[in-house]
Amino acid sequence: MTIRTIVAGASALLLGVAVATSAAAGPSSRTKAQSRPKAPKPFAVQSRGMMLLTPTVAPPADTEQVVRQGDVLASAPVAWVRTARLPTELTGTVADLPFTLPADTLLMGVKARGGNIASLPPSAEVFCASPQVDMGKVLGSSLTFGLSNIGNRYARETQVCLVDTEGDGTADGVFLVGAKRPEDRVIAALPPAPITAESGRPVGEHYVMSIIYDDGGVLRPPNLSLQAVVPGADGNVESVVFGDGPVVRQVPVMTKLHDGRFPQELTVGSAAFTVTALDIKAGTATIRHKAPLQPGPFAAKLRPQTIYIFVPG
Repeated sequence: MTIRTIVAGASALLLGVAVATSAAAGPSSRTKAQSRPKAPKPFAVQSRGMMLLTPTVAPPADTEQVVRQGDVLASAPVAWVRTARLPTELTGTVADLPFTLPADTLLMGVKARGGNIASLPPSAEVFCASPQVDMGKVLGSSLTFGLSNIGNRYARETQVCLVDTEGDGTADGVFLVGAKRPEDRVIAALPPAPITAESGRPVGEHYVMSIIYDDGGVLRPPNLSLQAVVPGADGNVESVVFGDGPVVRQVPVMTKLHDGRFPQELTVGSAAFTVTALDIKAGTATIRHKAPLQPGPFAAKLRPQTIYIFVPG
């Protein structure tokens, strides 16, 4: 038997060097130390992630059902924790790089660090556009084993990020992820631009997390199997994570049932079940719902993948 979680359907530390010089030894000798200020760290951002919305399939506690292959035990839509949209087109320049964000551009809410991010007030929010890849640099660095990218002002991948300093729906700052020069690693002023921020925006119509029954098939013992499918990573999910902060629950893809030992208690995130019986011949299991699936932070951990790069010549 298997519980499957399906999300179906739509990512250099420069230190200032303290230089010390000392005069010749003697009664009048003295040591002079000069310290350079630390160069700003590169900007880095991380999505604020996904979350489960109110479940669409959530049998009440003590409900008992006989399930077969593919039956849904619980299901909930998957949403982004924080996003924003631009009501009008926005153009500007950041680190001397022109940018244009069309009207209705979807911006992802992120956690940011580096540059002068630490100077922002607690009310500030950061939203980023999709990363842009300079394919000329990708091709050039492949042909020269990466040497062509040394000394350039921008990384191969850059990302424009807007800052809403007061958290009031107005972007008033901008910075560039991928800026290499220390002087470019600062939040630049932006003429006030309206943004429409939103929490819990669904990823897409077909993006849901479902806990389903899997009888294991002919070659495997019965499991309650947890399988997650996420955008661009179908079939490569190793486990899913429920919760955030200090309390998280990481659930592996498969949780095998011990044939003949019942009842068995199983928990998937906030959802809890009691498997009271298993009929291998009939391909069914009797399951009692103890606690429903709850809305909250959700993430998927992917299996390591090998990516092969072709280098011409």
